[in-house]
Amino acid sequence: MNEADSTAAFRAFRARWYAIRVIIVYFFCIATFVALAYLDLRWVFGILAACIVGVLASAIYRELYYDKLAELENEELKRDQSRTN
Repeated sequence: MNEADSTAAFRAFRARWYAIRVIIVYFFCIATFVALAYLDLRWVFGILAACIVGVLASAIYRELYYDKLAELENEELKRDQSRTN
């Protein structure tokens, strides 16, 4: 594997890890709210809330992953341009 592939793989790893950390925070907050609210909800509403949390978490993960990946690629591009100048 050459340096460019290694750098791209590392950027993808950093973007993925960043998105996972944010999702963990969001999931913890939402899960805590759902757990507290679940004391007064019926089973159907609890399952529905869990499904909504899953959908939101996956959407947020996808958005954050691609945003961070683009940001890291732009940083790498700027770094490459500054090296050539």
